[in-house]
Amino acid sequence: MYSPWDDAGERHRDWIIERVPLRGLHEVMCVKSKIILLERDRTKWERRCDLAHAIAHIDLGHTSSLDRKTERAAVRYAAKMLIDLEPLGDVLAVTGGRVTYDGAHLLGVDVETMTARLQHLHPGERGYLVRRLSHLTEEHVA
Repeated sequence: MYSPWDDAGERHRDWIIERVPLRGLHEVMCVKSKIILLERDRTKWERRCDLAHAIAHIDLGHTSSLDRKTERAAVRYAAKMLIDLEPLGDVLAVTGGRVTYDGAHLLGVDVETMTARLQHLHPGERGYLVRRLSHLTEEHVA
């Protein structure tokens, strides 16, 4: 399972990562100062997703202003880093092909990240899940 904390420690050692009260924001990052702040009151799964999202911005070279396009790209990138296809198929088999809080928790992510992973499947990944979940209706992964 991908660990954004290990990844940050290996590839982004010069970044400072802290958990602080952010009054409703999930994460804040300053590229110039190389600081990532995570909302301390979120669950460990949510913070895992938030840090992966910040790392996605770094990896994708989003160093200036962030707009909807860069946000969507970071969400997709983080979801793919956090959720491998086979475990996703296993969880969907248990949840009847639905995104659920418990299913997301089994994957170590929040519901939004699980949803994003499913919304942005490569056609080959979608085919794998359709085959994997053939006992369910295809509408859940289509």
